[in-house]
Amino acid sequence: MSETPVTTDLSANENPLGPSPKALAAIESAMVGLNRYPDRSCARLKAALAERLGVDREQLAIGNGSCELLELAVRALVRPGQSVVIGTPGFPAYRGVVQRAGGKVRLVPARSYFDDLDAMLAQIDETTPLVVLGNPTNPAGTLSGRERLMGFLRRLPAGVTLILDEAYHDYVDTREYPDAVDLQRAGWPVIALRSFSKAHGLAGLRVGYAVAAPDVIARIETGHQQFNTNTLAQAAALAALDDEAHLWMSVGLNRVGRGELFQGLAARGLNPVPSQASFILFPVAHAASLAGRLAERGVLVKRLARYGLDDHVRVSTGMPEDHCRFFEALDGVLGESEGVVAVRSACPVLGG
Repeated sequence: MSETPVTTDLSANENPLGPSPKALAAIESAMVGLNRYPDRSCARLKAALAERLGVDREQLAIGNGSCELLELAVRALVRPGQSVVIGTPGFPAYRGVVQRAGGKVRLVPARSYFDDLDAMLAQIDETTPLVVLGNPTNPAGTLSGRERLMGFLRRLPAGVTLILDEAYHDYVDTREYPDAVDLQRAGWPVIALRSFSKAHGLAGLRVGYAVAAPDVIARIETGHQQFNTNTLAQAAALAALDDEAHLWMSVGLNRVGRGELFQGLAARGLNPVPSQASFILFPVAHAASLAGRLAERGVLVKRLARYGLDDHVRVSTGMPEDHCRFFEALDGVLGESEGVVAVRSACPVLGG
């Protein structure tokens, strides 16, 4: 018996619209020069970002995705044996980069899916040079609002730096969001990490950037390989910055999709977590089994054992037809279970 083909992948928080048409055209144009090495300084991309963000070029580092920049920042700031404070559940890469740098991870459990900033402060001591915070978080999609984060920064001990991972910042639609680049410009000890993988749809090219004080950027750039961001990635990112229409189409599609997923899951009694990112987290018994049975029906969602959430599933936003397939498969699984509402309709996005 042949395996069921995967028709809908809602596991990786990818942009269902794909890259900007301008980015695709820039890639095609840049291909004729692939016999040449990339611009190791990323000069044009840095210039465009500096103008867009209102920062100096010396405050920018470009990387092979924001994950590379996270690793470089940790290696630049953390010595072996020092401690780094991280909220949990959180993106597993945070723990991994600290451990590879020889640091000690101090995990602080979230409260009702929100990072517990007071408890994180309590874990900082003389061995702590760094705190890492996703904003919005992954896998919950919650965020630390402006008032809470400013209170945290005011109490942050001297000499401690805060990394704010803003991979999903384009999707945030609350005015209470504290922009990490604004904080950096204002002189707070912050490193802002951002990515072209999400709202810009360039996950396969791996390009991200960091905004920090010039001395921190110099230390980060000392650690990376000289050609760490390839020619096509630079060209595509530069073009994507110039395509506001595609960005806002992506953001708008995500906002609608996020609402569809939330409402559909709530209609089925599954208690989804309100999200500011491009996914919805929900608790469910036997989560690994549920994810496996959905995969058998051709739908992939994210299993979260690596995140420390064995009893949760994360589902990414997609196109409306993706959501229909997800809920059709979900209803098929839930219909075989007891104690969970299974809502059926021709296209059961909202359980109509």
